[in-house]
Amino acid sequence: MRERLADPQTWCLVAEVGGAVVGHIGIFPGEMSRAPTGDPGVAHLWQLFVRPAHQGVGVATALLHRGLAETAARGFERIRLFTPALQARARHFYEREGFTAPARPFDDQALGLAVVEYWRDLP
Repeated sequence: MRERLADPQTWCLVAEVGGAVVGHIGIFPGEMSRAPTGDPGVAHLWQLFVRPAHQGVGVATALLHRGLAETAARGFERIRLFTPALQARARHFYEREGFTAPARPFDDQALGLAVVEYWRDLP
């Protein structure tokens, strides 16, 4: 993780409340992911997490919108992510934010669980 965050192609933002970190987002080129896209116009949403006490109050939405704006400003045309298939709340969040899952969940051997790949065009 240290190497990924130190890479100048990785963009990361943390959300703070009262000086405490309550969430973060990380994005980098799709070519740097474990499953390269083959398309330099695609970014990969690496992580988006918010502490449970701060979920449902707009922190994730604010982080995502900042991340999408930064990704578009860096010249990317699309963004994709993987999320656990059984994380209904996360899946609903991404779908509400305009992401679509063109394929069924699949087993990610590295993670040891079923995941869904989501995609979204950038403005």
